[in-house]
Amino acid sequence: MRKLPRWNHAWIKSKPIDGLPAAAYMDRFQKILAEEFYQKIPDYMIPSFYDYFFLGKRPGDFLQSLLGNDLLASVSTADDGNLNSLREWMLFLYNHTHSHCYGSRQNINDWCYQRLDTAKYDQAVEEYEQLVQDHILDDLKRDINAIQKEDTND
Repeated sequence: MRKLPRWNHAWIKSKPIDGLPAAAYMDRFQKILAEEFYQKIPDYMIPSFYDYFFLGKRPGDFLQSLLGNDLLASVSTADDGNLNSLREWMLFLYNHTHSHCYGSRQNINDWCYQRLDTAKYDQAVEEYEQLVQDHILDDLKRDINAIQKEDTND
């Protein structure tokens, strides 16, 4: 029997996909990947796929080229286990995943953006904006000091 990864709470608590809770997809994937047909998909790749599918984490080279429909890059970046399971990977993606999560680089980018934790994204944007403001203020203070020095020297 195949040993599939333990459920990661982040996967389960991720945003719903087309109105279905992530746990429903997780349960479905676990059952499908346990089937004999999909046994060729390497166990060590499943957490990477789940991180991508549920959390929007950008996958590694092989998985990104596979999801992006780039056969040449998929073959050239695949290790032996993934090379031997290209057919199973493609059938799994086509038959059991959301059609918007694969097919092109743009689909990958869009999927990652949609699956990001919006609270974390919003926080990162706020931190960046604060950093920019601080930097602008520092520049203004420096410029004012330089002008004041010029005025005192004249």
